[in-house]
Amino acid sequence: IEDGRILVVGGDNYGVGHTNDAIHFYDPVLERWSRISEEMIAGRWYPTTVALPDGSVVAFTGQPAVADTEIMSPPGYVPRVIAGGRRQIGGVDNPQQSYPGMFLMPGGRMFYVPTSFAYAGGNQAAVEAQLGNTMSFRVIDPSSTPPVGAWQDHGVRPLDMLRQEGTALLLAPAQAGRIALVGGGWGTTAGPRNTVEILETQGAAAAWVPGGQMHHTRGNVNAVLLPDGKVLIFGGTGGYKWDGGAAADQRRFIAELWDPSLTYDPADPTAAFTETGEMHRSRQYHSGGVL
Repeated sequence: IEDGRILVVGGDNYGVGHTNDAIHFYDPVLERWSRISEEMIAGRWYPTTVALPDGSVVAFTGQPAVADTEIMSPPGYVPRVIAGGRRQIGGVDNPQQSYPGMFLMPGGRMFYVPTSFAYAGGNQAAVEAQLGNTMSFRVIDPSSTPPVGAWQDHGVRPLDMLRQEGTALLLAPAQAGRIALVGGGWGTTAGPRNTVEILETQGAAAAWVPGGQMHHTRGNVNAVLLPDGKVLIFGGTGGYKWDGGAAADQRRFIAELWDPSLTYDPADPTAAFTETGEMHRSRQYHSGGVL
């Protein structure tokens, strides 16, 4: 948050289940944790939070399938449920999958892309129905009681919706409002992909366009934006993380450098991706990268 502290919502209560509804702060200067007395409406394991320009923080979903969206505003960061914050599909409350990709775009809308820790659903059709169309959320009035927000259905979907344990990032320049969706799949049902798609949010209508194909399929993948606008993609696996030997045999040691400025060519879909250095160790689940 703006004063340099780190705001942490929810998480898992070890041995108790996904019931952690607490809000904590970590002060990196004092090296000290603190907790506010107020609690969220429900426990949130694998939620996603988004910081707004006014210093507020919005918390989305988490397990077990939290429908309500909450906002925490300075100075006290007391959680408040947002009226209109429940995502609906066909008039029915339909929380996002856990740990969703949420990106704040110019104009104040937060776009949802279908990355997730784990999809809930018995079959592919059920998962795709639950993911639904690409939607965005906007906080209309954070100061009212209760705060007011609204979801918008943009009527489009990625060409390949199954992106469990893939990753997403905002491309440069941020003002262009382009979100890249990289890799991911759906466990052993539909293994990791090698495709990249881009959500264009600032046109007359939101649209998904192909970004190309990596040289390797990747789940649990990392992607880092570099100063020149290129993206370093590294780590991951070509199998599901808990497949034992099968996943170990498909560890991705070789990194790739992606140049999003190159126009996608279906005749040469890997043209924008260049294989680069090879790591000494594999980096998969619970790995990350920071520039």
